Order: sequence, then structure tokens, then C-alpha cells
Amino acid sequence: MEKTFEKASMAGDKDASSDFKAATDDVIATAPPEKKAEAEEAVKKQSSIFAESLAKANGDAYKIARIEFSYKFAADLVLNFSPDKKLQMMEETFAKAAAAGYKVA
Repeated sequence: MEKTFEKASMAGDKDASSDFKAATDDVIATAPPEKKAEAEEAVKKQSSIFAESLAKANGDAYKIARIEFSYKFAADLVLNFSPDKKLQMMEETFAKAAAAGYKVA
């Protein structure tokens, strides 16, 4: 998973990767034992989507900035949700963040 963050950092802003990692680490850390495996799998999936979103921006600075800003905002939301809602909110808000770069003409 660290290689995914490294690739994302190379493709874009390190702060977006740091925020993303903080949120995903928090999702795993706060997951109840019976949901830990589900949280870990969801984080793997979101990590791939994050890196893929930045890669698909093809160096377009505007798309990259939109994606990074959206992920930073989403990560902040996830970090501030109650532990019982973090996994669900990560999946919902990160999906919207991934799509951010593609809503621009």
C-alpha cells in the first residue's frame, strides 16, 4: 500500500497523500474488530482509486488540483466523523473526490 501513496505523491501533492493516509489509517484504527478486515480491504480499494485518479489526470494541473482538493476535503470529513461512520463516509466521500477531476470540460 505504501507504493500506492508514493505513486500518488509523485503524481501530485504530498499533502493530499498525507491527508489521505491519515484518514485511511484512522478508518482502520477505529474499526471495531469484527469490521477490521472490511476496513482494510476498503482502504486498499480506495488507495488504488486515489492513485488511478491522479494518473488519469494525465498531468493536467487543473484536474490534479481538483482531485487533490477534493481528497483533502474528504479526508478532513472522514477524520471528523464518529468511528461507527468513518468507513461508510470514507467510501462515499472518496468516491466523489475521485470523480472530481472528470467533471470539468
